Amino acid sequence: MGEAGSCMCSDGRTHGDGDAVMKMGAPQQALTERGSRNTRGKFAGSSTVRATPRSDQTPRTSRDNARPRPFQSQAMRSALSALTDACGRHPPDQDEIDRAMKLGEAAGLTAAELEEAREVGLRAAARRRAREALSRAMSLREEAALREAVGLADEALLDARELEGALALIEEIEGAGASADARSTQKRAAVVARLEAAIKSRAHQELTDAIKEAETVGLGVKSQRAVLAEARVTLR
Repeated sequence: MGEAGSCMCSDGRTHGDGDAVMKMGAPQQALTERGSRNTRGKFAGSSTVRATPRSDQTPRTSRDNARPRPFQSQAMRSALSALTDACGRHPPDQDEIDRAMKLGEAAGLTAAELEEAREVGLRAAARRRAREALSRAMSLREEAALREAVGLADEALLDARELEGALALIEEIEGAGASADARSTQKRAAVVARLEAAIKSRAHQELTDAIKEAETVGLGVKSQRAVLAEARVTLR
């Protein structure tokens, strides 16, 4: 017989072609082992395992942005109070306001905090002026004074209950036909018409302009004030 491709040894092992089979099976075994390693959390083709970031590993910028402002010092609170008081006086003292602003800057207040305190003071002053005007107008019982006071109250956004007495007097005057100024009556009617048009258009700038104008003419009739209230709601 010719030469055999393989032979059986006394221990049962084969040589020859059997070695070739084992060598051919090695790559397949390596692939199998590599695949099993991939399933244990490693990515194929990379020896680096990337851990999923924990929730407490938030980037510094996001965490810093989420932090509230540190507790305000006594100097900051005193400066804010001084600025609010200075802006709330009538008539306002600009020199006093400037001193309070510098005090706030020295205490470390931001421009936004200073502006907010200034606006709070100005709103308080406007409400005080409106209340004083309403009180004078109620004593005088004159239409012009009443309408002026109502206009100041509208600009200061006083509660409607504070205007009830003045509005009742204005309606009484108009109902009796004793309104002294026909031109002003026509102007108020035109203002109300512009309010109604702005409500229909829902244009932001048109609503803003119409409301601002209406707040200066002293609308005293309930139907007119209802239109003004609707315009304010629409603007929001």
